[in-house]
Amino acid sequence: MSLMELLRFGWQVIRHPRQWRFIDEGFGISARHRRAKRYWEPHLNLSQSFILRALNELNPTSITVLGSGQLLDFPAIDRLPGSVEALHLVDGNPSNNELYQRLKRESLERNIELTWTVCDVFDIPDEELADEVVVSLNMISQLALMSPKHNYPAARHLAQLGEIARTAAILIGDQSWLTYTPNESLWNEEPACPDVRRWEIPGMNQVAHDQWLWHVAPYGIEQSQYGLIHDVHARLFLRGPTNAEKFS
Repeated sequence: MSLMELLRFGWQVIRHPRQWRFIDEGFGISARHRRAKRYWEPHLNLSQSFILRALNELNPTSITVLGSGQLLDFPAIDRLPGSVEALHLVDGNPSNNELYQRLKRESLERNIELTWTVCDVFDIPDEELADEVVVSLNMISQLALMSPKHNYPAARHLAQLGEIARTAAILIGDQSWLTYTPNESLWNEEPACPDVRRWEIPGMNQVAHDQWLWHVAPYGIEQSQYGLIHDVHARLFLRGPTNAEKFS
């Protein structure tokens, strides 16, 4: 972290002490993305493509993005379907204000109303998160760290999506974490969300699924002893009777 970034980080923590976990995670993501950008690009492209394919089939008028962060893995504003009229970004990191203000200006050019809420997703009433399409953006495996006061956070988040997604929920998240070393043939694997046995959303049906590996922390770049790979799953859930073939 450069001196300027360190000062910015300290200033944000001073201004928003209750959100220090989210601020720390946000700065960490920025730094890792810069260091391992070429390793991250396939994951970011696959995330964006899955979301975009779903949105193009759904043609929603409104979208809420939970865990929006820096929107690295969400399609650019100008790629969203023309049907979109409102985009609600929800994240716990208040230091993204400058980015979101720029995005707000861009969204006006597309006649999209962009709003931003800073909060822990468990500390806001469900009715304020409810929307036509809700996207859970690579956050479910981080809830245990970001929201330590809540028991069974991943399972609780799946139940939350079942309450707030009126038409569809797009869920992108880690299912397991794999570590490796260059001198061992054995891989260590641990569940990213140990409190979830089945990835289901109450009241909704899964109609599309994709899976890929994200080389999030390559050996020798992030860690001197091991490398880290995330097993990422992308799922689209719909409410009510569905035609799954349409989304295959």
